[in-house]
Amino acid sequence: MRLRLPLLLLFLPLAALLVGCGGGGNSDRDEIIRSYDVMADAIEHKDIDTLMSFVSLDYLQGGADRNTFEATYRDYFATHSNIRASFVVHSIDFETADHEQIAFVNLDFYLSGYTTDSTGRRVLDEETDKGIEGVWIKEHGTWRLFGDQTTSSAQSTVTGKRSAGSLIGVQKEAGWQSSFHRHR
Repeated sequence: MRLRLPLLLLFLPLAALLVGCGGGGNSDRDEIIRSYDVMADAIEHKDIDTLMSFVSLDYLQGGADRNTFEATYRDYFATHSNIRASFVVHSIDFETADHEQIAFVNLDFYLSGYTTDSTGRRVLDEETDKGIEGVWIKEHGTWRLFGDQTTSSAQSTVTGKRSAGSLIGVQKEAGWQSSFHRHR
């Protein structure tokens, strides 16, 4: 009994160190949540450089690559004013696939801004995406938005354009299973 306590005390710092190095520890969760906060601020301030710093070079979501992501947000910034954005993270699940650390984030995304309609009238354009899943990958020690790595289209049936929210995450369907591979 006396020997177990000192051994336990030796392993506790090691366990804390391993959790802090990734694999879904609190520091990884905190980093992803902080990233969403900074992304929301970047969207509100139309700061494309900061926003894109959170997007993996290998980003692919519903057929949209990193260039499409950037073009979509540049267009949104050019056509909207008084932008408000927020993310509410409900849960984060971590996985290792192909020796890569992946995070699946269940969240709500809210986006609004004023734009001008076809008659020249100023209107509020709002988008709410609830219960979507964002996929992140840890690259060189930093978490980045990775996308679901699918090539199917994520365009609006009303406007024929991609929605900003469709680039952040996808709505999970019943029986949906996460499956992806890095596309190069």
